[in-house]
Amino acid sequence: MAPVKPILKGLLSFGGSFIAVYAGLTVAADFVPFYIDTVQGGSMKPTFNPDNSKTWDRVLAKRLSTSNRLALRRGDIVDAVNPRKPEGDKVVKRIIALPGDTVLTPRYHDDVVKILPGHCWLEGDHPETSADSNYYGPVPLDSVYGKVLFVVWPPTRFGNVPERQVTGPNANKMSSILHSDR
Repeated sequence: MAPVKPILKGLLSFGGSFIAVYAGLTVAADFVPFYIDTVQGGSMKPTFNPDNSKTWDRVLAKRLSTSNRLALRRGDIVDAVNPRKPEGDKVVKRIIALPGDTVLTPRYHDDVVKILPGHCWLEGDHPETSADSNYYGPVPLDSVYGKVLFVVWPPTRFGNVPERQVTGPNANKMSSILHSDR
């Protein structure tokens, strides 16, 4: 029977190594410029999750710095902190308007909204199921932390993020730009 002291010493050594590796990976993750994200729900149909399968789309996204946020454009799909649940919930939405734009909003409590400096207007591609800026208003650009680049899962949909596809009865439920200062 092996003595208890060497076994405990080995376990503590392994545990300490495990904690050091875990802490190192956690810190390094903040410096990796890309990450994989899961798009849940139907608010971005048909761009993401176009069918009713139980497997959500996985996307490759680029982490944004303050300078990257200045390069965002209308039509980009982004990850942002949910303004209604900032304690960790996120949203994946399309940028409709940027600072200086005036937006005609068919579903917000104000029909026309001027986007202030440091803010943007986010919407899902499926207005009937999207809780977006029509629900919570303009979103601070500081809460936008990633830009979606590619669909990586499922393999049948691998590739660039499709352009906005809103036609038919949904088209009149989407906001539109009335005026842009850009």
